[in-house]
Amino acid sequence: MSEAQRVPQKTTSAEDREWQVIPLGEATENFDSMRVPVKGLDRKPGPFPYYGASGIIDHVDGYIFDGEYLLVAEDGENLRTRKTPIAFMAQGKFWANNHVHIIRGNHLANTRYLCYLLSVTDISGYITGSTQPKLSQANLNRIPVRLPSIETQQRVVSVLDSLGDKIELNRRMNRTLEGIVRAIFKSWFIDFDPVHATAEGRELVGMDPETAALFPDSFQDSSLGMIPKGWEVKPLSEVCLAVIRGVTPKYEVGSRRFIINQRVNRGSYLDRSCLKELSHDLEVPDEKMANAFDVLLNSLGEGTIGRVHLFRGPSATYAVDQHMTICRCGHAGMSSYIYQYLASPLGQQRLHSLKSGSTTMTMLNVSKLRAFSVPFPRPRLINRYWEAVSALWSAIAESEQQIDGLVVIRDTLLPKLISGDLRVKDAKRFLERSRV
Repeated sequence: MSEAQRVPQKTTSAEDREWQVIPLGEATENFDSMRVPVKGLDRKPGPFPYYGASGIIDHVDGYIFDGEYLLVAEDGENLRTRKTPIAFMAQGKFWANNHVHIIRGNHLANTRYLCYLLSVTDISGYITGSTQPKLSQANLNRIPVRLPSIETQQRVVSVLDSLGDKIELNRRMNRTLEGIVRAIFKSWFIDFDPVHATAEGRELVGMDPETAALFPDSFQDSSLGMIPKGWEVKPLSEVCLAVIRGVTPKYEVGSRRFIINQRVNRGSYLDRSCLKELSHDLEVPDEKMANAFDVLLNSLGEGTIGRVHLFRGPSATYAVDQHMTICRCGHAGMSSYIYQYLASPLGQQRLHSLKSGSTTMTMLNVSKLRAFSVPFPRPRLINRYWEAVSALWSAIAESEQQIDGLVVIRDTLLPKLISGDLRVKDAKRFLERSRV
């Protein structure tokens, strides 16, 4: 471990004598009485987030709250499994139902500090119910919290927020870069702008003549409607080396073998905080490990079904879950092409038309995915497309590596700062040495 990576240890100071342990209810204001649940059929679409126990579940045309609040799940299995955060911040104007507690820090507690604190606090002893876990308001208020002075809390929040801001900045940059990649794909392969331009005898702004010459000047009919002349409609099974499901998992905490599942797949990026560890004795076939530029498609479960990700990490590091489909190609350009098509509104519409099963447990059958047809240009044009976007993908991959490093640092510092094992000034020195 390098000097920059070595987290400093606790030293005794006056700061250590500031701490007090009190029930959470003594450090907060509670606004549960203002919550109003609205059934799905009665909600009117609008710009304001509608929160439930696991975060935003809809957007509606009205709001109850306006400001910065801490939302804590009141019920649901996630209280025990904690696959997603049980406490999260809500800012601005929003609505909330009665499955989430609404609290705010008083003069003893910074609201954001409480959010960080609850993220690393064991609340299992305050959860009731066997079939439906519940954290009542009374039990929420009883949870003991160890708090330093409000000034120290604010300094801790400043350090952790700075890391969160850098993570979010990188993610916004990646969304911008991928938006450029997506716009090029849409222009070339969905709207067929170069074909229309050539047919009309005009130049397409931003495209060099050599690339424009790779597009035809007319269209032909196909099973997918009108496509550029000379293009072919092919099933994924014909253009991919493999279209297969992942491995059936068996879990073991501490094994350090990880699997990508539907929760990890966020589409444009992987949420590694949701990674689960596989049993050390589970045999995972090589073909069910994620390889660089695999297209990973969520294939089971309403809500995330159809979500698609272009894997850009190192090969054979992560296994892929059985509820996802791996589309593996022999060329990064072809992978990028298939990913962009499946992620496009047209591709998503066609994928969702293939869903089968009940409303609560829908699936994409792998045989139907193998037969899923896509219009393909000649290989030279796909190669040219890859030349146009590969540098953007490289920048995205570099930014993702930075995000992963920042997440590791944040998750390492968080419990140490919250427990008081690490002083704020030592954390700042560590970040300076790490050039964060």
